[in-house]
Amino acid sequence: MIDIVTPTLWRADRLAGYVANVHESTVNEHTVSFVAEAHDEKTIAKVERIAAADPSVRLLINDRTGNVLGAFNTGALAVTAPWWFASGDDVEFAFGWDVAALGVLAEHPEAKVIGTNDLHHPNVVAGRTATHMLVNTVYMRDVGCTIDCGPRIACFEGYEHNYIDTEIVEVAKLRGVWQPCLDSIVEHRHWSFGCSERDRTYEHTWRNGEVLKGDTRIWKKRRQLLGMTR
Repeated sequence: MIDIVTPTLWRADRLAGYVANVHESTVNEHTVSFVAEAHDEKTIAKVERIAAADPSVRLLINDRTGNVLGAFNTGALAVTAPWWFASGDDVEFAFGWDVAALGVLAEHPEAKVIGTNDLHHPNVVAGRTATHMLVNTVYMRDVGCTIDCGPRIACFEGYEHNYIDTEIVEVAKLRGVWQPCLDSIVEHRHWSFGCSERDRTYEHTWRNGEVLKGDTRIWKKRRQLLGMTR
């Protein structure tokens, strides 16, 4: 069982197609947990309509920091499945992505964070990191996924948007529980890869590079807690 945690903002028109892709591509039993912002009434209404017809879909309202970090923590804390997937409303799943990812446990039973392949980012394609990943729920609840926030926390909420994936992966590497799976394809169809238009949501999370610059400064400080000096 996998809970696919999906923060979403201002993209109500994408969500029915996203759910269809999840169902067509995911072999294991699964749920889709959309995490919406309280002010995004159009998205909330759309998810409610989808969930009314599809019991595997549920709506959560972000009750923490009002950004994707808080949304992931809201979703992760609500997970009851053994594994949850840190997803996004701008990804596309290839058939059997979940079978491939969980298949690494046969040779790497210690893995608690399993990275998927987004097909675009060079460090992801090389298996050095991941933009989206499967996370073991007990691992997240027992020790947490961050450098210093403790149990039950998936993301450090001091970032505005970036470095969620980077910190989760680097912490998992330090603990010896990271494993990439390049055969598990979850394509991040991001505007920066030329895969989509730069819409209102991307503008909000980019803001002429200021969001990335600010988050990069925070990561440079936090990585020192991991003993990373470069």
